[in-house]
Amino acid sequence: MDPLTALGLAGNVVQFVDFGSKLLSSSVQLYKSTTGTLKVNDELELVAAEIKALTSKLSSEEDLGANFQKICNETVDIANNILMRLDKLKIGGKNRVWKSLWQAINVAWTAEELANLVDRLERLKRTVEKRFNNLDQQTQRIIVALLNQQESANEERSHDLRDQTLALSQILSRLQFSNLDEHRKTREALRKVAGITRSAAIVDVSAEEEHNVRFIVQTRILESLKFETMTERQSRIAKAHEKTFEWIFSKRVDDSWSNFAEWLSSSGGVYWIKGKAGSGKSTLMRYISANPRTIKCLNDWAGNLPLLTGHHFFWNSGLPAQTSQEGLLRALLYGILTEQPTLLPTVFPSYWARTYTVAATMQQAPITYDWSLSTLMDGFALLVNQDTLPAKLCLFIDGLDEFEGDHGEISDLFKDVSSSPNVKVCLSSRPWNVFEAAFKECPKLKLQDLTYNDIKRYVIDRLNKNPAFERLAEGEPEAAPALVSEITERAGGVFLWVEIVVKSLLKGIENDDDIAVLQQRVRLLPRDLEKLYVYMFSLIEKIYEEKSSRIFQIVRAARIYRDHLHDEKLQNKPLTTIALHFAVSPERHLDVIKALSTSHFAAWEKKMDVHLNVHCAGLLESWKGSSAGDNGTVHYLHRTAREFVEGED
Repeated sequence: MDPLTALGLAGNVVQFVDFGSKLLSSSVQLYKSTTGTLKVNDELELVAAEIKALTSKLSSEEDLGANFQKICNETVDIANNILMRLDKLKIGGKNRVWKSLWQAINVAWTAEELANLVDRLERLKRTVEKRFNNLDQQTQRIIVALLNQQESANEERSHDLRDQTLALSQILSRLQFSNLDEHRKTREALRKVAGITRSAAIVDVSAEEEHNVRFIVQTRILESLKFETMTERQSRIAKAHEKTFEWIFSKRVDDSWSNFAEWLSSSGGVYWIKGKAGSGKSTLMRYISANPRTIKCLNDWAGNLPLLTGHHFFWNSGLPAQTSQEGLLRALLYGILTEQPTLLPTVFPSYWARTYTVAATMQQAPITYDWSLSTLMDGFALLVNQDTLPAKLCLFIDGLDEFEGDHGEISDLFKDVSSSPNVKVCLSSRPWNVFEAAFKECPKLKLQDLTYNDIKRYVIDRLNKNPAFERLAEGEPEAAPALVSEITERAGGVFLWVEIVVKSLLKGIENDDDIAVLQQRVRLLPRDLEKLYVYMFSLIEKIYEEKSSRIFQIVRAARIYRDHLHDEKLQNKPLTTIALHFAVSPERHLDVIKALSTSHFAAWEKKMDVHLNVHCAGLLESWKGSSAGDNGTVHYLHRTAREFVEGED
């Protein structure tokens, strides 16, 4: 027996039970004519016709299975009992006028017989519900999601409709059904696509088996959606220095910035964190997105609804997926759907349906997922507008200025998304005109105006950890604090400048510089980042200039080459430190390289780390992965460093 037949017959049983219960109840009037109440004999004719219509199919279907056959037989037996009594009423009551149908019923059955018959109907109903009311909430959501997409499907997407219908048929064939009256819509939608549902026989599977199939489906889709460098940028951002940025959750703020904690707890829309280059926007965004106080405030906003969060950190110096809208959407969707995988059939109904059918039938056919921008945008729109699982959604997007696309369009996207009462977005970027225009009415803060004390704390802590500086401070108790204050003032809220200055001071302390010389170091370093990079370049020794130029050109060429590749996996492979070493030193023969041991590669990688610092003025760095076998990869110190080195000027 196919699942649609089972669902249809079960629906007939439930309808018969409901009708029979009403028939045998004194409080329900079954029929009315347009001119008033029908004659009782006419009502008896209508009742008999209704019962025959409801039960006719129950005795004609074959291969129902032992359990379901028993239910149908019991239904038919009760129906025949009622029909036989009604026929006697019609024959015996030809010359008698009944005052009401209920009076006729009381003549046909004694009170005890009526009670027994009602009890049989109730037991039958409980049996049907027990068998067909096991459809869990998740399955109901899946069916609703797929049916909603069927209603909106057009001829151009007929293959999607077919995939979704086949998946629905598979679900119904593997499970038993609930809310039979409510699922007429399911039956009708399935019947619209011929040649699919009738070929799917009911399969007896355990809840654990079905859970495993769905887990396989969600794993396959999510693994395909993920890309290798999805969380690299976030993980590489320096953690906020101890006790810095705590002011962001302060309840007491002045008029110069909008209360962030209040926005998290109650407001909607966009909150814009703006700041000049190097002011610590990414560090603050990482601090916010991972802070338990953020989640606490957001839960106050969400109330009784589930809270979903998504994060993305744009990175202009990274790989294509880290700068594109496709990368943004894949990261957001992957994070949110990993957190709430029950939304997968709602967001990607066609992919879920296709994958479910393959997994449920244990086919070996490969499934191709095309994560084009249009597919991702459709999925994102379905996620934001879905009501299958009512929830609150908060997105954290760092570095909107590092997005390589139309900044006006991406700004409008997040403004539109956050217009929903269930969605809010926290963004960070430089204060470019396009963003000033887009977010001028939104709650906001200007980061460099709020970090004076954070920078001061950072400088004090970094210098005081050095025993040599502690000795200098003890000898010159007034000069040391003055040095800290001077650095903080000259920084102008730019954390990146402070980091470079502190590195220079620590190097001077190693050279046994006194406080006066350290002050000269601070004053020699330009306050403007671009001028600071020029100064850093001037410190490269002449003997290293040729190699320095070669390294920067190779790094740039590697990025441009990657950008023009059509293979996503190759596009997202960063330049490794060891690859740069061999590119800079082409005299090594490939056969010799292949014969070398792992220890040789490790030594060369370490050597290249030193060369990047010395030959490239610290503007390029080698990043080591978290796993022991990970190769180091080459990256710019900051986006501004890349802009300086590769800029047209």
